[in-house]
Amino acid sequence: MSGESDIHERLVHHLAMHIRERHDTDGNLALFVDDNAVGSERPLRIESHLPDLSAFDVPKTFMILGEAKTARDIETARSQRQIRAFMDHLALRKRSFFYLAVPFFLQSRACNILRNCRDERHDAVEATVVYFPEVG
Repeated sequence: MSGESDIHERLVHHLAMHIRERHDTDGNLALFVDDNAVGSERPLRIESHLPDLSAFDVPKTFMILGEAKTARDIETARSQRQIRAFMDHLALRKRSFFYLAVPFFLQSRACNILRNCRDERHDAVEATVVYFPEVG
């Protein structure tokens, strides 16, 4: 995450807290965040793309990928390739979740981009745009 904007870093931080609140009901969530924390493990690359967040429960019954986007990068071809790669990866899982975290003012644009990146292979993936009013 080195070189990322302050807004992006805060989005990732809030997304990690959101994932913990929503999915770590039994204390068995393995959460990997691409942040600057010393000693923390980063998510694994998927088709050469590094998600901002990945998580799964132990034993594995579901998988989560999360990506944060700012106004500067949400509409790039690279971002759309990332989202598609992450959705393709999650579509191979029985139960999966994808979160796209954006500042509040990008919510509707993010919903449109996510909708355009989806196809019938992604029907089983629960994809959600999340925003945090305190960020951006």
